[in-house]
Amino acid sequence: MVRLMEWGGIWLENSRKIILDEFEKEFNCKVEVDVGTPFLPKFAASGVDDPPADLVNINLDQTYKLWSDGYLVDKEEVVANVPNAADCWEFATTKGYGIIRYWDKLGLVYRKDLVDPAPTRWQDMWDDKFAGKRGNYSLEHTYAIKLFSLCGEIFGKDKYDIEASKQAYEALKPVKLADLSVVILEWLIAGEVLIGNQQAGEPLRRELDGAPMSWAECAEGTPGLYNDVCVTKGSKQKKLAYALLNKMLDPEKQAAFCDWVGMRPANKKTQLPQSLQDMGITNDPSEIANLWFVDWKWWWENADELTEWFSAMMAR
Repeated sequence: MVRLMEWGGIWLENSRKIILDEFEKEFNCKVEVDVGTPFLPKFAASGVDDPPADLVNINLDQTYKLWSDGYLVDKEEVVANVPNAADCWEFATTKGYGIIRYWDKLGLVYRKDLVDPAPTRWQDMWDDKFAGKRGNYSLEHTYAIKLFSLCGEIFGKDKYDIEASKQAYEALKPVKLADLSVVILEWLIAGEVLIGNQQAGEPLRRELDGAPMSWAECAEGTPGLYNDVCVTKGSKQKKLAYALLNKMLDPEKQAAFCDWVGMRPANKKTQLPQSLQDMGITNDPSEIANLWFVDWKWWWENADELTEWFSAMMAR
């Protein structure tokens, strides 16, 4: 048996249908999936030598915490044991703490019938005409964290310029804060916001279906949503864990899953499904040219102070 931690609901349903059931037959084993979030406290309770999972599929901010606390196999060892990793984009094997499996871009979603000209820069979100019509998240949400750090470069000297980022976030007020990215899309359709911080896939798909919205990549940098798949150091089933990760990175499996989830594949040999092509997405070097990454060590060193500051700032 190999134990996998990832999301439940329709994510698990498609994971089963596309990858896991076939893997169980191929390797004559059982894949036990834990979907009970939050995941990190389970590791703290179990310890490094007896982890609650062999393979973990979560986002970069959380895998950094697992890596820094010593729970994960070094990514170099993971890459060496996963043959399909050789066909992945370089960032997928170097920027995470395992291997980035799927990813998407963060940029600006906007009401294309009410916003003219279309935004091209993150700074466009600060335009006075969007006062009270901007959508963002609290500073505990990974999308907001990424934009906060990028604001240091846009409005200050670099991604570590906390004071410049604070001033930028203060200047966004009045702003509507969502708990989930899909909420901003619903606000957009209702006209409650005109512009917001959002990943590309869902608004581009809704635009194809006739929704009055579109999405823009921003010139100052493109943060991303990255699903980082990691192997635990204390796993007793590392060979099966590596084999399952290799299956996840297979070009055909990547294409099938991306067709459903609307994210982008890490394997550069993946032939994109028509659904992504229709959204104008490609799988070539131009897609990754402007990618931008948070320094998660820096973030977690400052997270408590900054989330407290954010709550106080929004209450003023």
